[in-house]
Amino acid sequence: MENLGLTILLWLGYFSLGLMLIGLFRPWYMLWWEHTQTRMRVINLYGGVALAMFFMRFILSLFF
Repeated sequence: MENLGLTILLWLGYFSLGLMLIGLFRPWYMLWWEHTQTRMRVINLYGGVALAMFFMRFILSLFF
């Protein structure tokens, strides 16, 4: 339980990757609020969030 924050970041990254995989098959499920739903937007949005979570976890794991 001492690294709960790191674990949460890891699972948020996995969750974003899962949403990205769903969005690659059905982009309108993941980007319902936008007028145009393309796979590239899915990769940019959810892939960027996943990379940010994994990067933040890596940086925080160096300090804690």
